[in-house]
This record gives sequence, structure tokens and C-alpha cells, in this order.
Amino acid sequence: EKLERFSTQVLSNARSFEDKLNIYYFSISALCHASLLEEAFSKGVQILSMLGEDLPQIRTHDEKIGHLNETTSKLSCLSDDELLTYKMMSDPSKIMAMKFLWRLQVSLLMGKPSFIPHVTLKMIHMSLVHGMSAMYAIGFVYFGSILASIGNINDGYRFVKLAKNIVQRFGYKDVAGEVL
Repeated sequence: EKLERFSTQVLSNARSFEDKLNIYYFSISALCHASLLEEAFSKGVQILSMLGEDLPQIRTHDEKIGHLNETTSKLSCLSDDELLTYKMMSDPSKIMAMKFLWRLQVSLLMGKPSFIPHVTLKMIHMSLVHGMSAMYAIGFVYFGSILASIGNINDGYRFVKLAKNIVQRFGYKDVAGEVL
């Protein structure tokens, strides 16, 4: 309740949408820590939409497998060295969208694990289009884990190992615990 009042006060004094993003991010984090996962997910999706990033609609298991295979195919054209030296993400709104996607992963692990591929695929797609950020490694570790869970052990291992290499190479300490 106190956090909500504080957030409302800060949001009312914000001058732009960008000023509000950090408060939204911390509010969603607080909802996750309070185990209000459904609300955290809902708010996160709403903010992503405001940032121009909607989650892919995956309705069936076959669609999920199709999206995973399509993404794996796109990534197979790139070597690990190419992925490690990929362009950096520079658009602040895209970087913030990636942070929101990362936060959604946390709420989904405990509340809606069936939606994890939606967020993971979005993270990978955004990274390929806009460049890498610290969350680039998170996307790859989840992607590798999903692939391994459906029996694609070799590619799963490749992407989890790549995530570890990204963290080590760039010193992304804020995501190291989740990746390593």
C-alpha cells in the first residue's frame, strides 16, 4: 500500500513516459516479490505494449514448437563468435523493454510457466533486430533451457553456453546469477 502511494506520487510528477518507466519497473518487481504474479505479469504486458513490444501469440504446442524451430533456424546462420560480437542495443526504450521482459520471466517461473516461451522468443527476436544488452544473455539461457526441455539438447547446450560466455565477456553482473 505504501509503495503504491509512493509510486502514484512519483508518477504524477513525472514529465514524460520515459520518466515513469523506472517506477513501473520497480512496481512490477515489488509485485513479484509480494507474490502478486498475475498482477505483475498483466502490468508488464501493458507496459511492453506501451513501449511498442507485444508478446507473440502462441496458442498451441505445435505453434510453440514451430516458433522455437524458426528461431533456432535463424540463429543457426550465426556463429557463436558472431553472436558474441553482435551490435549493441542503443535505443533506450528497447533496452527498457528488455528489462521488463526479464522481469516478466521471473513472475512467469512461479506463476505461468507456459508463457515463458512467449517472453523468451520476444527477447531473442528483439536482440536480433535491435542488438544485444545484458538481457541478451537471459534470453539465450531461457531459450537454451526450453530447447533442451523439448529434446534439442545440442542446441540447448549451445545457447546456454553462449549466455554464460556473454556474461563473462561483458561482465554483466546484474544477470550473472540467473545465467550462471
